[in-house]
Amino acid sequence: MDLSFTPEEDAFRARIRAWLEANVPSHDSVKSLDGARAWQRKMHDAGLLGAAWPKEYGGAGLSDMEQAILNEEIARARAPQPINNMAIWWVGPAIMRYGTEDQKKRFIPKILTCEEIWATGYSEPSSGSDMAAAKTRAVRDGDFYVVNGQKVWTTFAHISDWYFILVRTSTEGPKWAGLSLLLIDMKSPGITVKPIRQIDGGSEFNEVFLSDVRVPAQNLL
Repeated sequence: MDLSFTPEEDAFRARIRAWLEANVPSHDSVKSLDGARAWQRKMHDAGLLGAAWPKEYGGAGLSDMEQAILNEEIARARAPQPINNMAIWWVGPAIMRYGTEDQKKRFIPKILTCEEIWATGYSEPSSGSDMAAAKTRAVRDGDFYVVNGQKVWTTFAHISDWYFILVRTSTEGPKWAGLSLLLIDMKSPGITVKPIRQIDGGSEFNEVFLSDVRVPAQNLL
């Protein structure tokens, strides 16, 4: 088995390395939300975001090897991570695979450009990261779901526009049954976000409380 890189892969690495050397910002410059958005958009414009995403969704459409090389070079340059990483890693791909056409058109284009930032809500105070034990309820009420519950350790909830949240839509069957994902506007009435202050002074994690939050049924993934 030949594990050496092809000339094309070596050229790709050289191009990525040169771009990163010329463009990686200081970590202080991305501490503000505006700075973080600007860095992500710069990476996107250079074709360095959503590498495995299809080009039709704004991705770079890179091969697996090019993706691996890109990851290596970003780590080597100690480049700041995109602020919308969770949306890039799994929210966007989930919507691409399971979403309706309306959901794809509405949500996907604004992820890589960082026009909208996403938080993901899985962990709960009584179940930790045991997602099958989630108790946050979403009850159907006509054209809406009414959501009640609490999430914890939600990264960037305090600056996010949308919430990719695991909810229980049924209590029938085993505990892993009846779970669904909703796409919730973080500005919806009934959502309260409380940052968790850490020992280092940071507060990127949050508690999120949902009290009778009404979510359009069309936002069920």
